[in-house]
Amino acid sequence: MSQSFPPEPPSISSRLQGVSNLPQILLVDSQVEDLGALTILLEKTGYRVLQADSSAGAWQLVGQILPDLVLLDSQLTDGSGYDLCQQLKQHSDTAAVPVMFLSGQDDAASKIRAFEAGGADYIIKPFQAGEVLARIRHQLTIRDQHRQLQQALAQQHQTQQALHRSNQEMEAILAALPDWVLHIDVTGQILASSIPASMPETGPETGLSQTCFDQVDIVGQRLHQCLPTETADRLYQGIQQVAATRQPLTLDYALSRLSVGAEFGKASLNHSTADSDFDEALVTDSELARSLSSRPGPVATWQYFEARLVWFEQTQVIAVIRNITAYKQAEAEAQQKAKREKVLAKINQRIRQSLELRDILNATVAQVRQLLAVDRVVLYRFTLEWSGNVVNESVSQPEYSILNQEIYDPCFKHHWHQLYQAGRISAIEDTEAAVPPLDPCYHNLLRQLSVRANLVVPILQQDQLWGLLVAHHCQSSRCWQSWEVDLLTQITAQLAIALQQAELYSQLQVANQELRRLANLDGLTHVANRRRFDDYLRQVCLPGRELALIMCDVDYFKGYNDTYGHLAGDDALQQVAMALQSVAKRPADLVARYGGEEFAIVLPQTDEAGAQQVAMAAQAAIAALQIPHASSPISAHLTVSLGIAIAAPITPTAANGQDAETPNPEAAITDLIHRADAALYRAKFMGRDRIQLWHPGISSLPPTVAPTA
Repeated sequence: MSQSFPPEPPSISSRLQGVSNLPQILLVDSQVEDLGALTILLEKTGYRVLQADSSAGAWQLVGQILPDLVLLDSQLTDGSGYDLCQQLKQHSDTAAVPVMFLSGQDDAASKIRAFEAGGADYIIKPFQAGEVLARIRHQLTIRDQHRQLQQALAQQHQTQQALHRSNQEMEAILAALPDWVLHIDVTGQILASSIPASMPETGPETGLSQTCFDQVDIVGQRLHQCLPTETADRLYQGIQQVAATRQPLTLDYALSRLSVGAEFGKASLNHSTADSDFDEALVTDSELARSLSSRPGPVATWQYFEARLVWFEQTQVIAVIRNITAYKQAEAEAQQKAKREKVLAKINQRIRQSLELRDILNATVAQVRQLLAVDRVVLYRFTLEWSGNVVNESVSQPEYSILNQEIYDPCFKHHWHQLYQAGRISAIEDTEAAVPPLDPCYHNLLRQLSVRANLVVPILQQDQLWGLLVAHHCQSSRCWQSWEVDLLTQITAQLAIALQQAELYSQLQVANQELRRLANLDGLTHVANRRRFDDYLRQVCLPGRELALIMCDVDYFKGYNDTYGHLAGDDALQQVAMALQSVAKRPADLVARYGGEEFAIVLPQTDEAGAQQVAMAAQAAIAALQIPHASSPISAHLTVSLGIAIAAPITPTAANGQDAETPNPEAAITDLIHRADAALYRAKFMGRDRIQLWHPGISSLPPTVAPTA
């Protein structure tokens, strides 16, 4: 029966605000014991707890104080917890409050219903305190992150609005700036000029005439007298187009000033119509970045310009020319920064999403090599005596591969490992011209690896030197930029996290394996327990495969305990289990403690003869123990009775008795256990200390007079 709720809770402005800085948790549970226990646990942990034992009480509390989290029982005295959760999620004020269900129902339908109602988590009763607290912390963390995200989005929106207003103001200001304004006719003759101070330097080495940037002498000159031919041609064609169409036109072009001894570099860029984005330049961003970087030898310093051509009158055009070199440089730097951030984000994402260390490392070296555009990036892991192996690599050409190669640098052991342990970073632009010169042993090693330039950053795991992240350039020398060093430093920090995460995951796997093993063992006898027995039968009871089951019961064990005490009885059961384990020799055979003094032996792919052979071996092994049993009426030593059953072929069945397409293994397992039990009971009824094979003449019901234990 669903609970009826008010259409809206009181508005947030009418609720109590700032009651406590502690996280507030609303606990809704009709079970007084659970309510009290959870309240004590949460308050002891540092949370402020609001209690309600019904849907109506919870709704009333929500109207007064907005909780940070709701712990909700699925079944309440006045309705369903699922209905209350749905109502909370339907109201805007409470929709973001995470709801965690506490339920004694462990079925899939209840869990699905909880999540469909809007629940964030589902905890089964009886609960573990540590698990509840961990899940609460996780949900509160998600809630805090959600709030932070909303605040960030709101702030971003405000920033975007402010930026938009600023851009509008800037556009107005730029529109009033003189820039370099030329009044030109269709013949390319400059009729008037206004030149700002931002124009490039003049001189013979620029390839530009001195008069080109002289505000007085430039008037009356033609474009081809002031600019390189290709650039002048582009501007002239643009002027002809604007004069003919009377539509504005924007051109990009570049001029370069080379260092002494180099020639003038010409570059003419594509053009675009008015108010459209610039087309991609013939000089690429990578070339721009390269020209802006410091390198030995002659280097071109590129100056980038934007020329906006506007029809003035009849055969005349106004050209407003702006130096956009700073913009181009910032654009190239922004693109590089975006690429770096993208690489870091991918690495972080892979670390969060994957626990496979090799995948993380392979992806890292590949992304770093692609971003830096080098010939080889490797991860080098140290072994004993500071030698090591290349465990991961990414190369531009197959001949540069050194994967799995063991490398020993004698200089490293004696001189460098302590420096790298302290965080040293090595950047060598040219191994053949390093200043100061490299140690001969190190220089020879780099030559063997075909390295002309290298960048080495240490990888520290818990303050211990795990290895090195190394970038190699093999074809030529290379000037390493500061952002490249920063990038590799950030990446090694992320790799240290990945290494720690992988180590913890490995430890967790070992611990989980041990837990799984212990969960399937009987605590006394150390053979499989009843749970493992049931699971294993489901695995091996398959259509068309033979399966034998031996049920084994210690004779007159109650009398044994009464005579020798329970400690001696426990010791006897351990010896019996070991004896049974010794005869189940195949890897697929399973010995399990079925309950009390009763054991079971599961024998896959075993017929009657094989099962009888194992049963006789088990009986003999226990007899060989010679465990005294003074209270047994049949023997002076401990004996067992055994019942054997062979699984009937699993055939498809249906409710109407007709053949169906799906076999029923559960029915076959139940039947097998009943048969083995019946055979065991017959063996005990016939005097014990014997083996009985089930046959149709053995009833599954006990005789009129049942034998005592």
